[in-house]
Amino acid sequence: MKKLLILTLFGLMVISCSGGNRGAASSSKDSTMTYSPSTQAELDAANRRINDYKQELLRQGFHEVSGMSTETNVGAVSNLKEEFVLEGQYGKLKDLKVRFWTTKLWEKDEPQLGGGVRASINDEQADRDFEELYKKVSFVVTGNTH
Repeated sequence: MKKLLILTLFGLMVISCSGGNRGAASSSKDSTMTYSPSTQAELDAANRRINDYKQELLRQGFHEVSGMSTETNVGAVSNLKEEFVLEGQYGKLKDLKVRFWTTKLWEKDEPQLGGGVRASINDEQADRDFEELYKKVSFVVTGNTH
């Protein structure tokens, strides 16, 4: 009986010690933002920032996994709306997707631009990488550093 108890305790100790070898739990994180510029000039500047950042991400090895353009007519004027999603590597982030959507024609009281980041987070460094990338994307969309 004493031998069985010792073997059981030893087995439990081995099981509890081997738990540290398992992979870290992964969770998904997704953050988005929109921006409503006050003028056509602000919209144009934001579109330039987004296009420039897209090119920068492509140079860093990201690739476009989806893109869509839609043209709508408001009276005699047409507006082009575009959306694209890029995948790539940034720090320790896994399954990373960066999304942007834009319009070319300013409309009062309508969000004209947006962006977002989605990734799997499996440790504190990945969480910091996510926040750092989200701040960059937020600046690209809004032009504000907050």
